[in-house]
Amino acid sequence: MVERIQEMASRLGAIVTQWQGVEAILLGEAAEIDRLDPYFSVDLFVFHRDELPTAEVRIEQLTGTAAFQSTEEQAVDRFLLDELPVSVSYYQIDRLDSVLTRAEERLWAVRESGTKMLYRLQNGHPLHESSDWLNQARERLHQLAESFWESIMASARAAMEVDLRYVSAAVHRGDDLIYLSAAATFVHNVISFLFAYNQQFEPSGRLLQARLQELSRLPDGFVGRLESFVRTDQELSPGREREIAELIARSVVELAP
Repeated sequence: MVERIQEMASRLGAIVTQWQGVEAILLGEAAEIDRLDPYFSVDLFVFHRDELPTAEVRIEQLTGTAAFQSTEEQAVDRFLLDELPVSVSYYQIDRLDSVLTRAEERLWAVRESGTKMLYRLQNGHPLHESSDWLNQARERLHQLAESFWESIMASARAAMEVDLRYVSAAVHRGDDLIYLSAAATFVHNVISFLFAYNQQFEPSGRLLQARLQELSRLPDGFVGRLESFVRTDQELSPGREREIAELIARSVVELAP
């Protein structure tokens, strides 16, 4: 299966490299997941300078079938090829270089953009490079200052504390909708803090749990508490879930610089 996936990715990459202005193509880590896992996907990340071919041209060249979903707003194509799910995401290099510059100068709105794009840039497996741009971009990521990570932690901590207040208020009011919404963003902000604390970019959701557990610095008891908080197959009272959230938040605050 691994050989089949590599062959498919290389075949698609050979097509995309013919498009004008393509600097680099990376293969995402989701292709390493077992084929039977629902999170499996052949993800290609295309970094380009010029305008892309139209969706119609991409459909014809990449698949030749109508089983194709293109989202121009998010610059991603999704389709099935040889019965395997494929996703091709496109990143305009001028925009990405601007993101890197803002990160270097502490001007990037980190909490709005997240770091998934930077994770992909750092960890994707190169299928094609037409210049030294990829190596240079990765070196810029490697040299990000301590202040970059501190800004993410500060923003994530502040948002986490607001979320915790909403969780507590929702438990008090018995508001299940607000509770679920606040609990989800609470977990997201806690995780964002911990990745930044470990000076690691956040992966996509499919890889989040595995990469989180691989972090070298986590609060004592954090993994067990998080599992208890997010599990849906157990009978915990809302009050007990709120207590667990408070313990998680306290353990994170104690790490804050």
